[in-house]
Amino acid sequence: MGIRDRGLVASFGLAAALVAVGGRAGSGPAPGPEERWIGDAIPTFSRLYRTSCSTCHLAPPKLNVLGEAFRLNGYRFPKNDALLREEEAVPLGAEAWKEAWPRAIWPGELPAVPPLAIRLINDVQWTADETESFDWTYRFPAEVSLLSAVALDDRISAFAEVEWSPEDEVEVGQARVRFEIPLRFLPERSLYLGVGKQNLRLLSFADPQLDRIAHERLLWQDVDQEELRLLAVDGSSPAAEEVAPPLVQPAISFEGIVARRWSYAVGLAQGAANLGPDENHAKDLYWRVALKLGGLAFDGTYDEVETVPPVGQGQLFDRGVVLEHFGYRGRATIREGVQDENRTWGVAARWMSGPLEVGAGYVRGQRDDPWGIDPPVGLEWESAFGRLEWFAWPWLAASLKAETFRASLDRPNGAALTSADRTRVLPGLVALIRPNIRAVAEGSLWLEHDSADAAGLALPHDLWLRLDVAF
Repeated sequence: MGIRDRGLVASFGLAAALVAVGGRAGSGPAPGPEERWIGDAIPTFSRLYRTSCSTCHLAPPKLNVLGEAFRLNGYRFPKNDALLREEEAVPLGAEAWKEAWPRAIWPGELPAVPPLAIRLINDVQWTADETESFDWTYRFPAEVSLLSAVALDDRISAFAEVEWSPEDEVEVGQARVRFEIPLRFLPERSLYLGVGKQNLRLLSFADPQLDRIAHERLLWQDVDQEELRLLAVDGSSPAAEEVAPPLVQPAISFEGIVARRWSYAVGLAQGAANLGPDENHAKDLYWRVALKLGGLAFDGTYDEVETVPPVGQGQLFDRGVVLEHFGYRGRATIREGVQDENRTWGVAARWMSGPLEVGAGYVRGQRDDPWGIDPPVGLEWESAFGRLEWFAWPWLAASLKAETFRASLDRPNGAALTSADRTRVLPGLVALIRPNIRAVAEGSLWLEHDSADAAGLALPHDLWLRLDVAF
């Protein structure tokens, strides 16, 4: 079955899922109020549950183990009397309508509090990059986000994020709807359907929204296309597209939890981070799988004690190991009549022991024709990365990341690649001024930067100071 055929299957699957969600009468009792499906972990939920941001976060937006279980469980807390919703939802119909379905509309609900939140980010940057026109620069603000998450039913939620930044102005960050598909022969929480522009979360360990405690994305997620130029035989110097697939893009996804400690996802993505029509007939296939050993399982339970552990000193830590893998295969239009195949995969592992977390990962990719020249020239690249985080106090965390990036030509056909190999370390410090206000200092110290060396420039070290407020 080709990727185009899988697009038809996913479309029929979407229609069937909508029927299944609406037609769950007789599939068992509805979840209790502690299991309501709500949206992504944003300040809206502090208002909804009357609880601190640190219930689900270590240093927002970084999720703690309970926040990750909350997300993977269809945005429902594990059963715990201390986490019952304080603000009851507004019902959209009587409970008896469920018994009358399909002769009545299945009832829904709206939140009792406005489902809106705002995130405000200010940045100060110092740089030694000789290609920039500044040493110090203020980005006040660097980004303003309007976030909305709403529960529409026990099994349906919606999430939207609209961002403004000086570079991109107004942009839709995410806009998705998520359903639980309650099939009789499947365990609860084992199958969810997501539709919309969404974060593919290829590696939660390296995800810039879920698990970025400081400022910078990893190199393989953010290599600038201008830094991968081809020195072609005809003397031209075309630039490649970004080497890795877009982290956020329109997609249809199926995901869930299996046997408490396995989580999975498989989906079809547009192949570009825009909201317009597709540029070719294909859809991109991606998948991911994770295994949690020890500690809190993905469904929010322990092996021995089926309750949420107490929170001490304002933080919730965990002890365990998480192993992850993802794969991505797709096709992009480089120019009219020229298609580029993209194959990317990665693995990661992280070990958590209370306030200490250590992790490492490896990602490799191949592009068949990223420059669109004749004869075609392929690109191969790889990146290894590691990270250490330590909470010296519940409100103060130190982080250290190290990474390398390597690229080479496949079938060079006489062409050469501008040197893009690089290595850097990123020390960082995060202070929680309040549970929803954090201050960040992070440096980018280059040990190797072939592009700067080739141009006879100094290494482009950077320092960022960030104030991040959500309310």
